[in-house]
Amino acid sequence: MIIGLSVLGVLILLGIGVLIIGVFALKDNTIATNMKVGDCITDLPSDARVMTLPTTDCAQPHSGEVYAVIDMPDGDYPGQSKIDAYQNRCPDELLSIAPDAIDDDSIGIYVLYPTPETWKQDDRAITCIATFDPKRSGSLTE
Repeated sequence: MIIGLSVLGVLILLGIGVLIIGVFALKDNTIATNMKVGDCITDLPSDARVMTLPTTDCAQPHSGEVYAVIDMPDGDYPGQSKIDAYQNRCPDELLSIAPDAIDDDSIGIYVLYPTPETWKQDDRAITCIATFDPKRSGSLTE
C-alpha cells in the first residue's frame, strides 16, 4: 500500500511537471489552426508540418503577419487541387488590404492549409501570412 501511494505521488509530480513545461513551451506560441487575422509571427517555420507558430505583438520585430483566413466549406477532405485553388486566393487578399505589397520585394506570402489529418479535426482554414525580409515592426496595414 505504501509503495502504491509512493508511485501515485511520483506520477502526480511528473504530471504537474509536464503540465508546467507545456504551459511555458506554448507561452509565446500559437497553435497553427488557431491563428487569426492580425497575429504576428516572430520567425517563419522551416518544417513542412506546422503545429505551432512563435507569435509576438506586432509592435515588435516580426517575420510575418496573418492578413486573411479563408474558410473552406464542410464535407469530405477535398484533395490538394481544391486546397490549392483556395490558397491561390491569398495574393488577391493581400492586394485588397495592402495594394503596394505587390511591388515590395521584401514582402512574400506563406500559407497554412488543412491536411487530411487536421481536416478530421474540423480544420477548414486557409491562413494567408505576409512574410517580411527583413523583419519589420508594426502592422501591415499601418
